[in-house]
Amino acid sequence: MDALIPPVGFSIIWSFSPPPDTMTINNILDNLKKSLAHALELYAPLIGTVHSDGNDNYYINLDDSSNPGIPFYFESKNAPYVSHIVEGLSARGDEKESGPLTSEASVLAIKVTQFSCRTIVIAATIHHQVSDLRSLLDFIEVWALLARDERIDYNRIPNDWSRTPSRFFPSHNGKPSTPSGWVIHSEPVPIEKILEPVFVPVKPSVWKITKSSINQLKVDLLSFKSNDNNGNSSTPSWISKADALTALAAGAITRARENSSDVKRLWGRSSAESKVENINITCNYRSRAPQGTIQSDDYFGNCLAMTNAAILRDDLLSATVDATSRVAFTIRSTLNEELRPQNIANYLAFFEPDKLVKPHARLHLKWDLIFSNWCQFDLKDPAIDFGWGKPLKGSPAGGDSAPGYCHVMNGDESGDIVMSLIVELACVKELEADPLLNKYAIRLV
Repeated sequence: MDALIPPVGFSIIWSFSPPPDTMTINNILDNLKKSLAHALELYAPLIGTVHSDGNDNYYINLDDSSNPGIPFYFESKNAPYVSHIVEGLSARGDEKESGPLTSEASVLAIKVTQFSCRTIVIAATIHHQVSDLRSLLDFIEVWALLARDERIDYNRIPNDWSRTPSRFFPSHNGKPSTPSGWVIHSEPVPIEKILEPVFVPVKPSVWKITKSSINQLKVDLLSFKSNDNNGNSSTPSWISKADALTALAAGAITRARENSSDVKRLWGRSSAESKVENINITCNYRSRAPQGTIQSDDYFGNCLAMTNAAILRDDLLSATVDATSRVAFTIRSTLNEELRPQNIANYLAFFEPDKLVKPHARLHLKWDLIFSNWCQFDLKDPAIDFGWGKPLKGSPAGGDSAPGYCHVMNGDESGDIVMSLIVELACVKELEADPLLNKYAIRLV
């Protein structure tokens, strides 16, 4: 199932206050390298490289003579730190330019940058077929603990590196059904075709939604529920704030694309003749296991379900609260169904290597929009302290997102949310002028 994720890296950067004068940058680098080496001894998968056995079954090779090791870079910038500028901070440079990772690429790469004001940024880039954000954070927290020279609780380190999340869900008997939104091709699809959208010129548009605006948006969308229920008992009785934000952003992006004649429907998108847009919502299913949440010591890898909500295009094109309410309730209904433990078990069984041939090449998920919500993760957690204080900020480094991608994460301690909308360069102005988006959100960048 990991092979369904394109062979790309994702990067997180953490910004830290200047260290005390007693801590030189050389001492900091030496300590970071020493503690990183110790942490890697505990997380064996991170020192390998990703290979295929020739039958498109992927594995992590820990005995590779050509293994490059873990790159560790340092750069001293003769410029002050600016919080919203992330270009050049990633450990692999600009992933959009470097393209898919090869079998020679390391699973993990680290870069440390110090600015003229002595602010320090630490970036970690990880192969997405090996780990999701939760597992990466588990490793980073252990590395930081070692950097602080504190005692490790070895019970939090997984003692089983097998990549079989299905063991946490009910057994699935019989032939699994094709999960919603997935298409099976008779012939393998070239990876260049699959990644075609990743290399389209895009621009991120970053928005802040205050805590009060989020609450008001949810209240406004809930107020239209009774009008659209029509006595249907399957209609959810509630929506989450994430559902509301997803509906707001999905409508704004769809309208921006529709109002620009230069945006093409690339491979994988719905046809212009169809009446729906497919929203892919990436969900962490650790909390959905029947026996309790899958903990850090239970599993290291990807625990992501790529759910698909088919939304009426007319509702997305309408910049009204009632249409956006219908979108939000459709999203909630889809998630309620697809994230039931039995359906996750079917999802995992469907993607087991012995069930499909060349899954990454013959399958694709229909999507016009992709949503990823990181609000459940605290990227400024005190556990991410390498010896001179917790991060001032944690954020994705960007560089490898496809158009139609929306990334939501916590803002500051006030409860505000920051939402990054990645759209085709041709429709940025249309997005920034969207009336409903501007009603609830404030554009930052």
